[in-house]
Amino acid sequence: MDRLLQTTIDANLAEPPYADNSEYLMDEMKRLDLLLRISLIRQSGRTLDPALDSAEALGWSEELLTTQLHALNTCIHNRKILSMRQSIHLSLPYLAQLFQLSDMESIVLLVGLSPELDPKYEKLFARLQEDPTALRPSVHMVQRLLQTISPSRVYAQSIFDSTGKLLKYQLLHYMEPDETNYLLSRHFYVDPQIVRFLIGIEQLDGRLEGAAYFAPHREDPDMEWLHQDVINRIRSLIEKQLTPNGGLEQKLMFVLAGEPGSGKQRVAESVCRKLGISLLIGDIAVMLHHPTTFTSQLFLLCREAHIHPSALCLLHTNSLFEQPEQHRKEIAAFLDMIEKFPNLTFVLGNKPRSLLRSHGNGGLIEVDVKIPGHDLRKKLWERLADRVSFEHPPDFDAIAEKFSFTPGRIQNVLFLAQRAALWRNPEHPKVSLADLQASCYSQTEHHLYDGLADKLLPSGTFRDLIVPAEQAARLQELIDQVKYRRIVHGEWGFGEKLRRGKGLNILLHGPPGTGKTMAAEVIAGELGLDLYRIDLSQVVSKYIGETEKNLHRIFQAAEQSYAILFFDEADALFGKRTDVKDALDRHANTEIAFLLQKMEEYDGITILATNLLHNLDAAFIRRMQFSIEFPIPDESSRRDIWKAMFPADAPKSEEIDYDFLAQRFKVSGGHIKNIVLSAAFLAAKQGQSIGMAHLIPALKREMDKSGKLTSKEDFSPYYTLLGGD
Repeated sequence: MDRLLQTTIDANLAEPPYADNSEYLMDEMKRLDLLLRISLIRQSGRTLDPALDSAEALGWSEELLTTQLHALNTCIHNRKILSMRQSIHLSLPYLAQLFQLSDMESIVLLVGLSPELDPKYEKLFARLQEDPTALRPSVHMVQRLLQTISPSRVYAQSIFDSTGKLLKYQLLHYMEPDETNYLLSRHFYVDPQIVRFLIGIEQLDGRLEGAAYFAPHREDPDMEWLHQDVINRIRSLIEKQLTPNGGLEQKLMFVLAGEPGSGKQRVAESVCRKLGISLLIGDIAVMLHHPTTFTSQLFLLCREAHIHPSALCLLHTNSLFEQPEQHRKEIAAFLDMIEKFPNLTFVLGNKPRSLLRSHGNGGLIEVDVKIPGHDLRKKLWERLADRVSFEHPPDFDAIAEKFSFTPGRIQNVLFLAQRAALWRNPEHPKVSLADLQASCYSQTEHHLYDGLADKLLPSGTFRDLIVPAEQAARLQELIDQVKYRRIVHGEWGFGEKLRRGKGLNILLHGPPGTGKTMAAEVIAGELGLDLYRIDLSQVVSKYIGETEKNLHRIFQAAEQSYAILFFDEADALFGKRTDVKDALDRHANTEIAFLLQKMEEYDGITILATNLLHNLDAAFIRRMQFSIEFPIPDESSRRDIWKAMFPADAPKSEEIDYDFLAQRFKVSGGHIKNIVLSAAFLAAKQGQSIGMAHLIPALKREMDKSGKLTSKEDFSPYYTLLGGD
């Protein structure tokens, strides 16, 4: 036996644990060298050739090399045990334990790893395979190598089969893509990420760039305070399942459901941080559009969570489960990977619930991460705003009432408001109430501007709305109900009695031009709320289910800001239900029933306006808290409308006969607006002040346009202004 090698082996038997992973790999490479030399001797049927081998190898026999191999095996075995007892991380033994690899499978991994550590192995493999181009090991070569260890025949199929652990977990890959090649002739290499892991580089697989990352170890006291109960309950459930070695007795999957920005991800991060568990976050939406296949991306993600080890947090899962028929293959892969790999998973989204529940996962736990109620929202505003400099202290009570924001949106609002203040005054940036309000609206507008609704800006105040005293009183009453709902529903406890129907449904009906739209604008202006007029041409669809989807999107978006939804010409959508004679009747009735349901669930204000009250379904009328008729204005109201229609800067004649106009023509405010505007253009063309000479012709054209017959006597004594004699 070579004295130098024997001395090294004897010393190793008495050595302490491995200092690190690199020292361990050096011993494994020595063992591989011995195996390769034995295989070369067996292949050639002789001792090593002086013309081909180094001087050090001269005179070595298979018997001598085998003795040295057994001694080194004992050395490695003993030092591995000592290293494990002292918690010294050795990558290959750890990987073997993680994937339950046999000793033979571990050696195959080492063979595949060796060319990554030293180019000399490429030459050795080429020599063993008697092919100068075969720089990577083949299945046949490894089979002969393994027979050096085990006297009995080792069948390659048991290790290199596609169902074997090395290929099942993609620790190895074949270099030849054609699966029709004979198994023994195929060459293989170790997966690049597994190579990095084995040599001690513990970083996320580069193929997951943009789709996954490890959660930062950041403290988030505000979010933890807000969701403390949920965090503690999840943490307690996990702790009860923990084993002494840090594993879990059974798989646990938490489906965290809630609106975007409600804090679902922060809950998962807080739980793992408190438990000292690493958290790997994967974005399902990004993975669905990744250049590689979704299945490959998901596999790499789950394998990374298994290797490091980490809990897994999956974001944007709704993008996968919203259209199950379209993503059937991807969903199957999702269920398979979750079952195969991670022990602790957080799935973020509302859509996966029913499918995961039906999948029969015994460790499935559903958790609702809700938008905080008014009192918690107010406290959160105050906590987050404590670090913001304001010009004047905001009324966070009113803001929390008006905007039903998630915690994430509240953080966004304050960030945007600070940026606006910095832009306005870089030297002394203080957030104004206007900055705060604009930032709040910025978090809501884009949700409804998707072609389904138009935002109306109030153009007048309560004093500009000329309606009978009864109607004005009813409008003031409904405004007061909104202003004082916090007292009645909150402080007085009526909200607990009203599980549904906390919103306000208002019906405005009457002839065209009587002020229904303006009344909706005045309500929004008085309450300081957004007003969106629903575009029925975009909402109503001939395709079954599309109308309901559009309505759901509208009401869901409106929840964020407590916006007022204004359905003008409501009879087009809220018409009477009919007897079901065909599928179209059933479809129309379903739309109406769905709309009734959404109105009952919505906590904000819904306004319906119609010129044809008798065309509305009785179910809608019954559900209205306020039904206000807008009649054609009486003579006194018409006089006030005529006078109010002229802007202060408009030049008008002192001889305008308001009494004549109000008494003779029973027209609505909408018609009066058209008449005055048309007369203003006539006067501007002639370079004159607006007078009866312009109003009378404009009035005649408006009456004709409306189909109302007029006579000479109707315009007397101003008939001559029409060109008559």
